[in-house]
Amino acid sequence: MDTNQLWKQRFSSHIKMMSRYLRLMFNDHLAFALIFFVAGGAFFYQQWLETVPDNFPVAWLIAVVLGLLLTFSSVRTFFKEADTVFLLSVENKLGPYLQKSFVYSLVMQSYWLAIFLFVFSPLYLKLYENVPSSYLFVMLIFIIVIKLGNLMATWFLEKTRDIRLYYLDTAVRLVINILLVFFLVNSELY
Repeated sequence: MDTNQLWKQRFSSHIKMMSRYLRLMFNDHLAFALIFFVAGGAFFYQQWLETVPDNFPVAWLIAVVLGLLLTFSSVRTFFKEADTVFLLSVENKLGPYLQKSFVYSLVMQSYWLAIFLFVFSPLYLKLYENVPSSYLFVMLIFIIVIKLGNLMATWFLEKTRDIRLYYLDTAVRLVINILLVFFLVNSELY
């Protein structure tokens, strides 16, 4: 069995399904409503930025939001239930398949991290005036590396059947991620 061909089939099937779903989801009316809400939200966000107090806890807000996004990670493998039986014979050849799954998961989840960092950047740059805007790219790179570590931790943790260990690991990683992002936002790791 060619695992590269299996990946291409599963990935293309996923893309076809998502394109059909998104085409139905974002029909003309919903797309118009989303554009209206995003434009309205951006307008009110800009108005709020003019009146935001200097002691607003922007570091903690960014740390909690990005910490949650960093912690709750999963590797999208596109495995199906029958694969536990049918792919058992080629289990030792699934390395490239799993690497592509990791890369796909990292790219998709990094996209959301970049969006939220982009949304918080005007607030961050307003309250941290002495930090250059290029530091946001440094933060994004650090956050993507942290995300990779969280993906790997989640991957290895899914092999355990002890639910208490899963919750303990998730709680510890959440606290660590929040603190790492907090220190990044305060430029203390730079």
